[in-house]
Amino acid sequence: MSILYKPDKNLPQGTTEIAENFYLHCNDIEPEQIVLPDGLKKIGSCAFFDCFIELKSVNIPLSVEEIGDEAFWALDDFESVTISPLIKKIGKHAFCNCRKLTITFLGSKEDIPDGWHKDWNPNCKIQYKENK
Repeated sequence: MSILYKPDKNLPQGTTEIAENFYLHCNDIEPEQIVLPDGLKKIGSCAFFDCFIELKSVNIPLSVEEIGDEAFWALDDFESVTISPLIKKIGKHAFCNCRKLTITFLGSKEDIPDGWHKDWNPNCKIQYKENK
């Protein structure tokens, strides 16, 4: 099921894709955290571009396989996101201009998949958490 209605901070269970530009400039919702449902497969390009004035964190479900170009661009208060090496594709500048953001990657630097654009995380700090 793709989302086709007015954005809300909580997406319903069964949602598999967040459309391109879905939350683009959507500043009338001000959650500190948005809940992405289990089973979500794709976050489209520019899905969260320049939106959610107070968004601080997002937990990317393990089911996500793709994050599009500039998906989380320019979120001024965005502080933390956790991502998995199970994601097959991350697009160019997916987390660009999120000046406060620290990305927690669930693996080592060597675990980053080849399908990720070489500039997926400009201006972001990354911490690696290897499972031991």
